[in-house]
Amino acid sequence: MSQAIIPQYGIKRKSSSAPNSSFLGEKGVLGSVRWWIAGVLASLFVCIVFGLQTIPVVAMHKPPLAPAPTPTPFYPQEHLWLSSPVADDAPGARPDRFYAYASTGQGRYQVHHGVEFVNPLGTPVLAVGDGTVVTAGWDDEFVWGRALDYYGQLVVIQLAQSDAQMPVYVLYGHLSDVYVTVGQRVQHGEPVGAVGSTGVALGPHLHFEVRLGRNTFSHTTNPELWLVPQPGHGTIVGRILDARGQTVNMALVTFTPVERPGRYWREAWTYPGRLQATTRSDPAWQENVVMGDVPVGEYIVAVRIEGRLYARRVLVGDGQLVEITIQPPPALERPPGMERIPR
Repeated sequence: MSQAIIPQYGIKRKSSSAPNSSFLGEKGVLGSVRWWIAGVLASLFVCIVFGLQTIPVVAMHKPPLAPAPTPTPFYPQEHLWLSSPVADDAPGARPDRFYAYASTGQGRYQVHHGVEFVNPLGTPVLAVGDGTVVTAGWDDEFVWGRALDYYGQLVVIQLAQSDAQMPVYVLYGHLSDVYVTVGQRVQHGEPVGAVGSTGVALGPHLHFEVRLGRNTFSHTTNPELWLVPQPGHGTIVGRILDARGQTVNMALVTFTPVERPGRYWREAWTYPGRLQATTRSDPAWQENVVMGDVPVGEYIVAVRIEGRLYARRVLVGDGQLVEITIQPPPALERPPGMERIPR
């Protein structure tokens, strides 16, 4: 008897019958029809005898595609590794809130490229980390800021530690005295100068900057993303965006402890746009608002965007940097934790 296996399953059919047999070998149209009928009957016979269930089902389908790999989420790396440039027991050991980075002091001054440590004349200024002095003295021959004699006496240190393979520089401005020279290596905590009021300063204070990548006025980043918070405090870094995902410039942001609703604790302004200033966001965080030295606890961060007030809760831990984003959601959709406050 002939062995017949269905061709589409990959096995060739063989027959021992001669092609001119009395049944299949007849000439003419009737012979062709009988040949076709014989083939159909043979196929049905094989299906009944051998059973289709003996053919693995997976052989009748293409193997499933492997799922696409999930991209690894990007989490910016914290660089809270700079100590305060003045002693912890100094009167102004933490940055002044009135004239914060990228702010204008409520419109009174030019956009700020650093932070202020307001202290008495002669207060020692300390190295925030190990490094090498690259600038020391007066800025009356080379422009380090907006113009000559902008910082008065200054010191710039290139830190031994880089960030994202980019050099990190710290600048101390308006000094009354300079204790170091160019090329000198300094150790963390070593005095490098004294608080003064030289240059464009209106009173004794330390102007402190962090410059990333290049030692230029246009490469500053917010020092509060680098300074270690004082014990029992943390830092909030935020992105305030409109419904199209664009940064909201010069918007008032308030920070209110949850246990004291209705009475905000501090306020900050989002950065101005690039057309208004040469300050910039941290390359890792892409922020446009920062609040440093926030006591540990839960806060409501609120801001008005496109005429409506939005808020988000945030929990601040000891020594932690907490990231938030506030953006108007699409119509009829509100992400968890987002609240719209009626006007």
